[in-house]
Amino acid sequence: MSLSQDTLASQPAEPVARGRISLSRDAAEAILREIRSLKAQLASAARSKRLLSKRDAARYLGVSRGRTLDALIVAGRLRTVRIGGRIKIPLEELERIATFGEQVQAMKLRAESARSCEDFSSRVNRSLKQRGF
Repeated sequence: MSLSQDTLASQPAEPVARGRISLSRDAAEAILREIRSLKAQLASAARSKRLLSKRDAARYLGVSRGRTLDALIVAGRLRTVRIGGRIKIPLEELERIATFGEQVQAMKLRAESARSCEDFSSRVNRSLKQRGF
């Protein structure tokens, strides 16, 4: 190597100026759309993994835990997950039920009518027993 080549090799290269990358407007908008789509997917994935207790689920839906929520679970209309012996309900299931609120209202009415039927039948039975039947 000659002296001039050694001095060139030992000198640091010229700093590279960081220039702006030029993109067309369409390409930039496509990249932004993709970023927004990925953010939405990430948010929905995190949201779908959230599990609620039966108490919190009943509060979320605004229904009774003992009657309405258990009736939805027994009827198979509400998917549950068992973790450590406890029943948990995915938030996405509650959102699905909440969008079909009329089904929950129908379940509430059925539960109330069943309770009133039980009250009526117990009063009739009590009355019949008092009269010796």
